[in-house]
Amino acid sequence: ASVVCYSAAMIPNLILCCKYANMKFNWSGWILRPGLAALAMYLTEWGLKAILPYGRITTIVKVLVGVGVFCAAAFFLKAVTREDISAFTRKKKAS
Repeated sequence: ASVVCYSAAMIPNLILCCKYANMKFNWSGWILRPGLAALAMYLTEWGLKAILPYGRITTIVKVLVGVGVFCAAAFFLKAVTREDISAFTRKKKAS
């Protein structure tokens, strides 16, 4: 239910932001590619659930594998680019 609520709040906000910033809505970059990366992660987790037994350690392993699959799929599908990453790793200029 919370996903539906967040989506209901996000969509009008995104439409208005695009309208007032004179931006075109990028379906491929904002919805499709991240959604496909999330689908790859889901399918991996679903497969691991069928193979691995339940337990604390296996849960941690499943989460780490899921994160790795999502990151790899996001880079492969170009949902995340090097420019996106560089925005978080900029060096501060010395004063």
